[in-house]
Amino acid sequence: MIILNERDYRKAKSRLLKLQQTLDAPTIWDAVRVGFSPETIDAQRTGIGKAIEALEAEIASYERLKTDSSARPFLEKNDDLGLLPIVGRISRGLSQKQLAEKLGLKEQQIQRYESERYSSIKLSSYKRVLEVLRVDVSANIASLDSDEREEILVKPSSALIKAIRERGWLEIDKSQSPAKILQIFDEFVARNLGKTAGHALFRSTISKKIDENSLKLWKARIVELAKSQLRIKKEFDFIDVSWIRDLVRLSSRADGVKQAINLVQQRGIAIEIEPQLPGLNIDGAAFLVEDKPVIGLTLRHDREDNFWFTLLHELGHIFLHYGQGLQDGFFDDLDANRGGKLEVEADQFAEDALIPKELWRTSPARFSKTIEPVQKFAAGLSINPAIVVGRIRRERGFNLFSNYTGQGGVRKWLLGNRVMEERPD
Repeated sequence: MIILNERDYRKAKSRLLKLQQTLDAPTIWDAVRVGFSPETIDAQRTGIGKAIEALEAEIASYERLKTDSSARPFLEKNDDLGLLPIVGRISRGLSQKQLAEKLGLKEQQIQRYESERYSSIKLSSYKRVLEVLRVDVSANIASLDSDEREEILVKPSSALIKAIRERGWLEIDKSQSPAKILQIFDEFVARNLGKTAGHALFRSTISKKIDENSLKLWKARIVELAKSQLRIKKEFDFIDVSWIRDLVRLSSRADGVKQAINLVQQRGIAIEIEPQLPGLNIDGAAFLVEDKPVIGLTLRHDREDNFWFTLLHELGHIFLHYGQGLQDGFFDDLDANRGGKLEVEADQFAEDALIPKELWRTSPARFSKTIEPVQKFAAGLSINPAIVVGRIRRERGFNLFSNYTGQGGVRKWLLGNRVMEERPD
């Protein structure tokens, strides 16, 4: 996060204190450890430590900015023109109310400008703000050779263009030139992903052959869909995992997948579903948008075992990996070979949340060759038997209990009549 006003500064200080107290108070940890393995607890402690480091750095940066009349050091790290008047105001020691008075505006107008990073302001008004703040702007514009220009997307495939057209995301038709379509795609990605649009995405568990255009367009679509949720004031608590057990128990209900989505949203996480695009083979993703957590799901496998493991895996990234890749995002193909410390930790979080480690270690269902012990074990935990079946299949082979994975139990609740791009099941 970037702290740009006193309200965010106070919130950051309060959150930092809470994180530090949590890390130092064993009694608090005892209340949230039920069902989680020592490995997952250690991973969350590490994640909290990383979050503390990130908050301390942002708080220190804001405090330096308030005492330094020059904003140059800050802007050298954040070359966003939308930040320029905000940073200028802070470095001049002005509150939002004081700047508004100098401009003859209401304080709420400055608050709105800053919340939008001045994206909606007229150029003449923008220049007036900079003049009042005594901020000089100079620019050197040089032509770039084609190999120096950073493009967001490369030439999209005909299959990708067709998919976007059929889904109605953007106004494109067959009469438009490839260059025009590429421009429309670029603007859509830049509008939703901002400065990170041209950067490589954090994706340790998906194929290197994945279509980068499809990945960026899909993420941009998830962000676009999530914007209304991101405006909700409910703030996600990166520490509190007490509700995870209630989440998993929803799996025992007929409409459990739908209720699970609602509960995750109520806890302050934006979650959206968008089927895959051509060349994109992922189950889910987790990332931050303006410091708020977002989960995207593709539902490429219409199975309850896959839905619950994917959802908890992405929640694992959110709880454990703030400051360790979550800013750019994790994009997961859960059929791929698992690898990497962070992915192992997210897997462990999902497994612990779905079935506590100690209960699983001693369960007769673990090595059962018939479904009855599996169903009995699931009933004892008040969870869907498909979750237990999924655990067995991951450990012993995916050819086991194929008729008990909850096939066909997800899309009907979450997609309705929407058409899937791919139907691997």
